[in-house]
Amino acid sequence: MRACIRHVRDEGAGHIVVGILVGPPDTIHELEELADEVVCLKAPSNFMAVG
Repeated sequence: MRACIRHVRDEGAGHIVVGILVGPPDTIHELEELADEVVCLKAPSNFMAVG
């Protein structure tokens, strides 16, 4: 995801919105630093994995 965001930014994207269903809060924060907007339905503090 990070590489994809960087790539489309380098290609000249004007506004980048990332949408994910669930993820750990620290990863959501990292994505917010790279993208213009991050939409995440759930970011549980005890996130372990997607199964």
